Amino acid sequence: MRRNIRRLIQTIALTASLTAALVATAARASADEIDTYRDAMRDFAPVITAWTNDVDSMASATVAKPELVCSAEIADLAARGNSMADDLSGTVAPAALAAQHNRLADAVDALSVLSATACGAPVALDAAIAHDLSEARAALVWIRHYTIRTPAPIRLDPPIPATGN
Repeated sequence: MRRNIRRLIQTIALTASLTAALVATAARASADEIDTYRDAMRDFAPVITAWTNDVDSMASATVAKPELVCSAEIADLAARGNSMADDLSGTVAPAALAAQHNRLADAVDALSVLSATACGAPVALDAAIAHDLSEARAALVWIRHYTIRTPAPIRLDPPIPATGN
């Protein structure tokens, strides 16, 4: 009987140790994914912000000088935006930020398409991009807030059988 109790206690201790190890591993893996996104977007968000500002400035300039719509600068902005949209589409965001990330990716893609097709379009570029520019900037606010926020460290204390926890 004593032998059975000892084996039962050993089995419980081993099960508790394995459970704690698995929980710690799972928590670390999900933290790595979040940290990877946070680190990547911390550097990428300012690049996207600068690009949206460039698109906005160029679109405003086309009001006074409509010939700029067919310029090499607009084509360059469109190409840069297309590259950023591809990067954003290939990036997996944490679940809490997925909607804002997709909103940003869609807006950047739309802005790059509108910039690329502005030459010869009947609608002024600044009017055409207004909605998508607003969407991109709103999503960037969420993403920048997420990237500058310091995550709380994950701390898991293993159970100690003698203390009853």
